[in-house]
Amino acid sequence: MINNGVDEWFTIYYQNASAGEIHLVSTFAPEGGDAYEQLQAQYQEQNERLQQELAEANAKAEEMASQQEQLKAQLEAAQA
Repeated sequence: MINNGVDEWFTIYYQNASAGEIHLVSTFAPEGGDAYEQLQAQYQEQNERLQQELAEANAKAEEMASQQEQLKAQLEAAQA
């Protein structure tokens, strides 16, 4: 209720008798914005960057494995 604001009727009493009601409506808007959405956006950006880095690392590992096989073949040919 308080985190999103208030939208409620409250009874006002005067000398132990109901004197009326007041309707309070408010909206809660933190100064820095919605922290959850900001953190979610940061997480998404970080996750995308890490996925890209993983793809680049896997491609580099495949390239290095291929080079290693070529060097191994050259070494075996030179020893024969």
